[in-house]
Amino acid sequence: MTRKPSQYTMDVGGKPARAKPRKIEMPICKAFVSQVERIAELGKVAPHFFIFHITNELPRMAVVPAWSYAKLRQHFKEMGKVAGVSDYFITWRGHTGQDFGFLEAKAPDGTLNPAQKEFRAFCEGAGIHWSEFRDVTEGLRHLQTWGALRTSF
Repeated sequence: MTRKPSQYTMDVGGKPARAKPRKIEMPICKAFVSQVERIAELGKVAPHFFIFHITNELPRMAVVPAWSYAKLRQHFKEMGKVAGVSDYFITWRGHTGQDFGFLEAKAPDGTLNPAQKEFRAFCEGAGIHWSEFRDVTEGLRHLQTWGALRTSF
């Protein structure tokens, strides 16, 4: 029995995966983290600075049976996955105690999806730092503006 590629290759939304990957944020994220690590090694971060990437999505181009994506989506949801949560969580000791914020990396031509816009609105309404960035310098400037980095860009 011959199966169509779409029966094996599905993206997170259950649609057939694209033949060519779209522009993604991965190179921006890798360069950003590399620079943050370099700055931290120089001691130019606020006390108790900690940053991590929130892995909240499945790879879009992985070749797996379509039923596996449905099962993985269900497992992620049961483990507390929340659509729209930003790419990075950052915490540091600020002037008034421990502070935190979220950064969303976007490709130069990327836009926020509705869930990301909803998360941004939640953060803004709660007084939580939230920003999006499209290149390394912009991401570092947000951290510096928040007081998480002790250097200028």
